[in-house]
Amino acid sequence: MIATKKRAIDKLHTHESNYLRDYMQCCQMIKKLISDTLKPNGKWSMKRLSAFTSFWMAIVYALLPLFKPFKVHEFVFVGLLTYSATAIGLTVWNKSIKDGQNI
Repeated sequence: MIATKKRAIDKLHTHESNYLRDYMQCCQMIKKLISDTLKPNGKWSMKRLSAFTSFWMAIVYALLPLFKPFKVHEFVFVGLLTYSATAIGLTVWNKSIKDGQNI
């Protein structure tokens, strides 16, 4: 009986350590993704940050009426998405000019 409980406890600890290891790997992958996406040369890129922020602001603005009723103005949503697309486009355009490529 005691050996069975001990095996069950050992199995639980193994499961917890595997979960913690997987969680830490996931956190490291998210940090690397954010770093690679928003900090291309080790510095924060304002265009990339503004594109990222405006995109998620548009998504939150569109989904907010599900939780708190208010009127969503279409031009605000489209404006935020347009700003996001423009910032990404400028980033790509500047990068292609710096590398000497023609678009």
